[in-house]
Amino acid sequence: MKILIADDEMMIKEWLSYTIMSLPFDISLLDVVSNGEEALEKIEEQTYDLILIDILMPRMNGLDLLIELNKKHTNATLIVLSSHDEFNFARQAIKYNVKEYLLKNECSKEKLSEILQECQDRILENQNPDTMNSELIKSALSGEVSESQVAHLKRQFPDAHTKPTVLVVLDEEVLIDSLGQRYTLSCEIRWEGLVGKTEANLFVLFSLEGVNHTTNLSLVTHEFSRMLSETLHKKVSVSKVCSDHASILREIKGGWIAYQSLFYADKLYCYGVHKYHQSDEAKVGALSDRIIGAIRSYAKERTTFALQELTGYFQEVRPTDIDFVKHTYASLLSTFVIYNNKQSQSISEKLEVILSTVYSLDSFEALVSWTEEMIENDAKLIRRSGFSAPVKEALLFIEQNFASIGYVKEIAEHVNLSLDYFSRVFKNEVGIPISSYLMHFRLDKASVMLKSSDLSIKEIALKVGIENVSYFSRSFKKKFQVQPIMFRVQAKGSGSDDI
Repeated sequence: MKILIADDEMMIKEWLSYTIMSLPFDISLLDVVSNGEEALEKIEEQTYDLILIDILMPRMNGLDLLIELNKKHTNATLIVLSSHDEFNFARQAIKYNVKEYLLKNECSKEKLSEILQECQDRILENQNPDTMNSELIKSALSGEVSESQVAHLKRQFPDAHTKPTVLVVLDEEVLIDSLGQRYTLSCEIRWEGLVGKTEANLFVLFSLEGVNHTTNLSLVTHEFSRMLSETLHKKVSVSKVCSDHASILREIKGGWIAYQSLFYADKLYCYGVHKYHQSDEAKVGALSDRIIGAIRSYAKERTTFALQELTGYFQEVRPTDIDFVKHTYASLLSTFVIYNNKQSQSISEKLEVILSTVYSLDSFEALVSWTEEMIENDAKLIRRSGFSAPVKEALLFIEQNFASIGYVKEIAEHVNLSLDYFSRVFKNEVGIPISSYLMHFRLDKASVMLKSSDLSIKEIALKVGIENVSYFSRSFKKKFQVQPIMFRVQAKGSGSDDI
């Protein structure tokens, strides 16, 4: 949800901002301005879902702002906040599609929560089915499903509570048309529809028909998961049997956890309940620091041994967050390459291969094996040529324009594809979302500059296209496990011989 506050009273603006951000809603943008002119400038640049407008403001008051918004036919929910309990103000405001005229002394936290809930429900109602379903999956995975999303699921599958169902989690690349409509085991299993999807997975509902007291449901789900996997040649997880809409929602996360567990398995299918395994980030950080310390000392044997300790930890714990595991290895390999290669061009090519390869690997065994091989001989990190023409063009565009790209939409437009379609193609081929790739590319470029130049941290951040220095430093530390300034000190203070 994107929100704009237009009010010239500092205390009111601060209270509104603080209260809104403290409420349990997904606020992606909160802008604050002091008059109608500033509000119009913001509205020219950005589309908002909710605009809170004070009536009496300097330069352009709230009523004049409403007149201009009415000309622009904005779809935002408009709420007028006023210190004046006068019928004339309210009457004029209502003429311009104002949702509510609210006195500031009546604007409580509860009232704001009610306004935001109504706005969020309106956004969900206006979304197309694909977007709505994606939001439902996102909410279910976080455990925060709204009443409107539950209602949407009930409208989508009105009969789900009348028969047993299972939720199937698949690779996002699977074509829906390849799933088929019916499967026969000890009972009939029928396709019901797509519940939703993420960038990586599809969540599909099947119903079980002809079930009786002699049916072994555990055996059915086991055999069904194996059958689907063998048919599709893809990873498949089948949830435990659901009896109503609430259990379907719970199994969205349960099925996702089971699917993630296949990263460590030697088979492509699983079924039933799997436990979520959380990484101990402090433990992983300590083990990673040990590896990075060995890399900075150019101690190859110590690097290999420390890497084996990290691998042993992941093998024991088997964390459910696979992206975190891949990110850890990608960061360590990036650090290794940066410290052991002197040519900037060579570094860029090798870092590109690390990103595209690590995030495309579909098993922990393959990830560890490839990482160890690269530590042993990073000369094998050569540019891959298997990308499609649009992805090759996008990679070249990023390489040449990474500092000036404002939004990833610019990249999609450059290759003449819609953002939604291009994002899927890029993720499938490179292994990570286009936005993540761009950020990794910028940080990798920054790491080379830190090692080879005397530019300030702020200058380097700006040169790679990141205007917020604090955000740059946080992102850099997350990737390389060290602040930019310390990275520079350690890189320039280390010896010159390669591992």
